Amino acid sequence: MEKVNHRLLNLIIIVAFGFSILLLSQRLNSELHHKEIQIATRYQDILHLCFNTDYTMREVLLILKELGVNTITARESVLLPEYASNYNGKDAPTSDLERGLIDVVAEEQYRIIMETDDTSTYYRIYQNLVTKGISVVRDGSRMLIYTQSPYKVLTQTGTGFNVIDLIYMSNMGFEIVPEIRSFSTFLKFGLATIIEEISQIPNLSYISFDGSSIAGYTEEQIINLVKNYGFINLEFYTSTNQEGFVTLANRIEDNGTYNIVRMFSPEKMSHLKAYGISDTYELALTERSVRLFGFVLPQTGNIHHDFELLCNEIETFVDYATNNGFHIGTNIRLQEWPNPSRLLLFVIGLGAVAMFVKLVSLTPFRALGPLAGILGTLAFIALLLIDKVTAVRIMSLLATIVFPSYAVLIFIDPPQHSSIAKSLIDFARILIITIVGIAIMCSLISGYNFAIGLDLFLGVKLAHIAPLVIVPIVIILSRWSDIKIELRNLRRINWKLLVLFSIIGIGIIGAVLSIYIYRTGNSNSISDLEQTFRTTLDNILGVRPRTKELLIGHPLLILGLYLSYRGFRWPVLVAGTIGQVSMTNTFAHIHTPLLISIIRTGYGIIIGTVVGIIFICIYKVVYKLLMKVFDNLGWDF
Repeated sequence: MEKVNHRLLNLIIIVAFGFSILLLSQRLNSELHHKEIQIATRYQDILHLCFNTDYTMREVLLILKELGVNTITARESVLLPEYASNYNGKDAPTSDLERGLIDVVAEEQYRIIMETDDTSTYYRIYQNLVTKGISVVRDGSRMLIYTQSPYKVLTQTGTGFNVIDLIYMSNMGFEIVPEIRSFSTFLKFGLATIIEEISQIPNLSYISFDGSSIAGYTEEQIINLVKNYGFINLEFYTSTNQEGFVTLANRIEDNGTYNIVRMFSPEKMSHLKAYGISDTYELALTERSVRLFGFVLPQTGNIHHDFELLCNEIETFVDYATNNGFHIGTNIRLQEWPNPSRLLLFVIGLGAVAMFVKLVSLTPFRALGPLAGILGTLAFIALLLIDKVTAVRIMSLLATIVFPSYAVLIFIDPPQHSSIAKSLIDFARILIITIVGIAIMCSLISGYNFAIGLDLFLGVKLAHIAPLVIVPIVIILSRWSDIKIELRNLRRINWKLLVLFSIIGIGIIGAVLSIYIYRTGNSNSISDLEQTFRTTLDNILGVRPRTKELLIGHPLLILGLYLSYRGFRWPVLVAGTIGQVSMTNTFAHIHTPLLISIIRTGYGIIIGTVVGIIFICIYKVVYKLLMKVFDNLGWDF
């Protein structure tokens, strides 16, 4: 009966794996054809160059166009300049006052009086300020703006766009990305003013939103605007920092797809300079599926040098991109991305449930496996119907935990005869099981929402740590009688030798696990030595494999498979699980192209295998030397 159950479970896993491969092949095909990129510079930087050099706007635009720039991002104007910007560059060029479009007549504690003879400027400023909840009284050509000195709100509240300049740029062939400044208070009827102004801009590309909150993200007018043009997810900033991003994205969802593109720019990233970051741009292109790149004019104090730095940064990146098969265009949305149905996700998710049941069968609680499988399946069905995203996130997390754990656990017992060849064969079998889990996990989160960064893989830390806890627990539960035998055998070993090995073993394993857990994720710093090692691998291989795989996980797993003494084999196998877990989590980064993850993992396996063989050779030499030393000392081992 147990054999029948395992055959059924294996069949479920094989079917899930087959459908996973179909989904992943569709994703791979989409990624391989996703080769157009947009290059953007900022409108305020162009104005800054025109104000402080002899260049005309046309000359600046022609230079940028020759370099490959095809997009201009234009943040809304403000009334007063904000000289101390938090980001790279300054807002002064887009200030209506700084540009001479309006004059200050009087400054009072609770109001400022401004004047302009230009009717279009007057109307633009008045409509935008009133729409955004600022009290304004019109008095002929003057505006009495009621706000408390020092009028900080007037340095942050948008007053619309210079449509004439943007039309001029679009007529020269540039795409325009308007950036709407954040505002919390607004009049609903006034939103039509903002949208009407934006709709006047030709060659309108995507909409961008500035600030901590997306303005009016629950209003139908803003939703329809974004539906028509799409909007931008700014890498490392938007989805995690902007209130309303997820809500607005879900409101424009269309049959599983979203009119959203990923953009990288150092503008909102205070830890990055505006120049000398070519490698960061290249990483965003090749490993994050970003296709819209914003370049910022540096602020070194020498405007001509700044322009030269900007041009060099753009030229370097465009050369890199074109040499790697990309070309400049405007069709940068993901095309023909897989959109799995709930039924297909259910079939694939059953593979993770089946492996969970197989994992339970390795414990003394194997009788509970079928019940756990039935309950897990019912829970998965219910969650799929209620909240599909949460269901696939949980099931993908389960897959990342159970497949590597099971793969290692079926090899905890030492073979009768150890050899390097046998160890490598067992290592290959473990890899196959892990790869099946990777395919299932990866296909579960293959939706468009994950590709654009709207939803992320659930439980990164847990996925890294859980197998390292599960494997030793299952070993203890299933091999407790063997462990007691090994503990009794320890009594016959010289106590000095036992203490020595215990200290060394605990120290090594503790150090490995501490480094592994600390280095999990993207937020922790790395040493100069590790950075040099990483850079060397990047330069040699093009795609850098995970250090934890090629130097820790795979070598220790191969060594553990070679060891015949269970007291050594089990701890080393536990540590070696790191490599399988790391492989699985590499593919959990859904924003990384599938081919890059495959290459990275392949390099890790190849190099890790070589290092593992070296580990075995070192072990054999050290073991022989220690045996001779112990014999000379008269220590019994």
